[in-house]
Amino acid sequence: MRDRFLQPQPRPAPAPGERDLHFSLAAIHYDRGRLDDALRELEAALRANPRLSDAYYLAGRIHEDRNELEQAIRSYRRAIRLDRSRLIYFLRLGAALEKKGDAWRAIDQFRAAAALCPDDAETRFRLGTAFDAVGLIDDAIAEYRAAQKIDAGLKDAELCLQAALKRKEAQAK
Repeated sequence: MRDRFLQPQPRPAPAPGERDLHFSLAAIHYDRGRLDDALRELEAALRANPRLSDAYYLAGRIHEDRNELEQAIRSYRRAIRLDRSRLIYFLRLGAALEKKGDAWRAIDQFRAAAALCPDDAETRFRLGTAFDAVGLIDDAIAEYRAAQKIDAGLKDAELCLQAALKRKEAQAK
């Protein structure tokens, strides 16, 4: 008879607290600028729970901070696949796509964010800047105005609106 202690034992599923601990440690490492340590903890958190959308989001932030845009985009997309209700996931994916120079795909993400939360001034502003980047001035103006209507204190929206109105006027001449 073989000794049962020599047999490989199935690894028990991590306790919920263990999953949370790895993610919490990753967030602390990220806040302190220890990005490699944060990624190691995120890997452990995802081994424990591969459906932890926030872990993919935080990995995306780390890769974006390192200007590793392809990895950031992949991480944000995985987060969105797991949880389509988080506005920030769409906004960060749109921002990463903008940094990569893919304004049209960024527009798609900002539109998805606006559909999710139409009364978010930052979302409407970001959609406006993306429209502006591809030369859709009328659409940009409409989004800047929408952002201002939601939050009159959003100074960047006012500045961008005025610049877009001047460009439109110059084009009309």
